[in-house]
Amino acid sequence: MQLLLLIGCSLRLLHHLTNRSLWYDEAMLAINFIQRDFLGLLSPLEYQQQAPLLYMWSERALVELLGHLEYVLRFPSLLAGLLSLWLFRSCLRHFLSPPFQLWAMAFFVFSQPLVFYAAELKQYSFDLAVALLLLHWSLQIRSGKRALWALGLGGIIGLLCSMPAIFGLASCGTYLLVVYLRKKELGHLWRLLFWGAIWLLVFGANYWVLLRPETAQAHVMEYHRPYFMPLSFWEWSSWKWYAKSYFGSFRDLGGILFKHPAGLLALLGMAVGWRRKKGLLFLLLCPMLLAYGASAVEKYSTLSRLMLFTTPAWLILLGLGMQYLDEVVQQRWTSPWSAWPVRLLGIVLMIQPVLNSVHRLVDGHEISAFRKTMAFVETHKKPGDVFYIHPGARPQFRYYRLQFPLEDLSIQHSTLVRKDWQAAFQKHKGRGWVIFGQFGEYELEYSRYLERIGGQKLLECRVRGSVCYLYEWNNE
Repeated sequence: MQLLLLIGCSLRLLHHLTNRSLWYDEAMLAINFIQRDFLGLLSPLEYQQQAPLLYMWSERALVELLGHLEYVLRFPSLLAGLLSLWLFRSCLRHFLSPPFQLWAMAFFVFSQPLVFYAAELKQYSFDLAVALLLLHWSLQIRSGKRALWALGLGGIIGLLCSMPAIFGLASCGTYLLVVYLRKKELGHLWRLLFWGAIWLLVFGANYWVLLRPETAQAHVMEYHRPYFMPLSFWEWSSWKWYAKSYFGSFRDLGGILFKHPAGLLALLGMAVGWRRKKGLLFLLLCPMLLAYGASAVEKYSTLSRLMLFTTPAWLILLGLGMQYLDEVVQQRWTSPWSAWPVRLLGIVLMIQPVLNSVHRLVDGHEISAFRKTMAFVETHKKPGDVFYIHPGARPQFRYYRLQFPLEDLSIQHSTLVRKDWQAAFQKHKGRGWVIFGQFGEYELEYSRYLERIGGQKLLECRVRGSVCYLYEWNNE
């Protein structure tokens, strides 16, 4: 177990130290942390971004203290990712025997999405850590090792650090409510109701200030519509959605290529949990069921990164299924080799996560090497150059202008709607840079138009996720 923890910490630290360029999604959030003060982060963010309050304030505090380099901005996610390793290990002993704790821990350590989001300027690593912390505290209260007030205060902090924390708190609160009612512990019951009321007030204020303005926007809802759970149980398309979402969780969250065997083992784990540990099964399943319920009424999206907090539950259920299968095999096959069928199955399931982790570590998993684009521009720019920035590159360009000052240059146009950029190009005379954040048909369209109006391509820089051209044209 200690070796796995060391590997998990090393993978996350090394991924952080690759210091890849901020890509489009990260840059959109970074602009808000850099250009706004603490109170300004309470207003709707630029680029329709959303993030929990304490996460935003921690980022803003780091910007104030240490600056806005990529290492600094991703540091809170790294801390949350490292904390998650310890919390997951602590929770496992309540569910699995020692050999299968190792299997579940190995899946968690090598899960590429978990490694990736531990070095990502997004709040999803916080979601994971808060979900595990709430589960950990609930298990501690259940065994009498922690007082209820710790969960109460932790729940308030969790709601301000993670948007899906409400699902975990509702699950923990419901579980403890049933326990206290059965034991007739009225003192604990009233204290739980008191904390539950405070949680609801904090969640309501958080939703009203940070979430409601964005959920009211039609284009945001349209983007997430495919990830809202359908309620038309009688339609075959709905059952296809359920199956795709369920089995896809093991690939998109656990990084497991053979998602169908993993999903079947987790179903077996649910059956075992129902027979042996109903209360613990409730703590695992209830948060994700509440998330899917909120999705059904279009209040929460099941987009994989938004469901990252459910990963520990899926991996524990997978471990329960493997453990039960191992018990059955060893009961029916009394041989020194009886443990090997399940071990081999685990090895097969582990192949892809391990290979992905090694490959991504070597490759760096850089979605967009935009910093290289800006370095190229910095090397070849001249006074009087004009920049035309495609919308797909604008957030990154705004962020990296802070590292590569371009005060002596002119940013003439930044939307590049077709009729606008064509009019801008027709008026231009001299050198001009055209920068894109990703490849696509629009890039060819712009290039052909520039050549048609007499533009001469002087330089070109293509890197992963970005391309820029330097043209010179005369429109006399």
